[in-house]
Amino acid sequence: MSEKKYHPVDICVGQQLRKRRLKLAMSQEELAKNVRLTFQQIQKYEKGYNRISSSMLYDLAKVLKVPITYFFEDIEIGLEYTQRQNEARIMVGDQIKMTNNERELNELITSYQSIADEKLKSQLLMLMKAFSKK
Repeated sequence: MSEKKYHPVDICVGQQLRKRRLKLAMSQEELAKNVRLTFQQIQKYEKGYNRISSSMLYDLAKVLKVPITYFFEDIEIGLEYTQRQNEARIMVGDQIKMTNNERELNELITSYQSIADEKLKSQLLMLMKAFSKK
């Protein structure tokens, strides 16, 4: 049986959806009701298991009070993170659970994305790269 592949962009968009929903302290049920879906469908969107149509993305952006482009902000960072997660899942198998390191990385990405000052973001990225060199 072949393993289902989820598109990294769908996963990143789902992560942005979850991040914004949590920032607004909104439950999956509440968001689902506002866009006429089930909370299970919201869960699938947030995990990237189901692709979000453009019309649904529009509705979600309206309810979450963000421009549609919000879902694609800093997508390159998210894609790199998702690629590393996928590689880890392939090496360990489908039973992998999110480790503390992955949670910390997710928090780091979320925090980085919330920095409004682009110059500060750039400097922080340079600092992180400098620390990570071997």
